[in-house]
Amino acid sequence: MYCPEVLPDPLTTVLGQVRAMAGRDRFAVMSANQRASWLVGLRQLVDATEAVFTDAVSIFDSHGDGEVLHAARS
Repeated sequence: MYCPEVLPDPLTTVLGQVRAMAGRDRFAVMSANQRASWLVGLRQLVDATEAVFTDAVSIFDSHGDGEVLHAARS
């Protein structure tokens, strides 16, 4: 299986920022409205990420990258 040694810089940055948000303590001290805002924002982040992922997989497949890297389709 192909595993990149280094992710592209924008992904490394975003992943680091999102991982830094982890921890129940952050949310425990918030009001219900603040927690709801976080939930809405996080869902938007997940949805946007899924859309970009879908685009990337489509291009990956159309270029035959799975066959090139793994001798298989994605």
